[in-house]
Amino acid sequence: MKIRLFLLAAGLTSLAQADEFSVCATIDSDDARLKCYDEATKRVEPAEPVPEVEALPAAEPAEDTDSVPEQVFGKSADETSAIIAEATGVEDIAEISGRVVAATEDSYGRITVKLDNSQKWKQVRADRFDVDVGDEVVVRKAALSSFALQLKSGGRKTKVRRVD
Repeated sequence: MKIRLFLLAAGLTSLAQADEFSVCATIDSDDARLKCYDEATKRVEPAEPVPEVEALPAAEPAEDTDSVPEQVFGKSADETSAIIAEATGVEDIAEISGRVVAATEDSYGRITVKLDNSQKWKQVRADRFDVDVGDEVVVRKAALSSFALQLKSGGRKTKVRRVD
């Protein structure tokens, strides 16, 4: 009930104010029109006082102002991974494992496997590698920033690259 009365009072006030503004708009003299608007707005008081906003303290400059790209320039792949992992808070992992949900072979004999985590991995070279849907596989980091796919039960490895 109180809310309805408040809304009704606010509506009546705004209607009255709109009438005053429309009267002010009809005045031809700039000075008189401005004076009319000033008088009309003096009668309107804010519902709540506007809180004062305190200025935030100036941010302290970071001690290490070098950017990540400059930090990794010229570093080895392992050092680069460590720096990026530290900067982003994402830990570096050496391998993933999963179940093959799809396996296809292209016209060159290279297989592409899709894992249950939605990642797709494709053979780099057309090496013989037998994998079937449902097989458990492991993808590990290999030399020179490459990756190797192997059945979890062991056996041959094949070089792969991520394609998704």
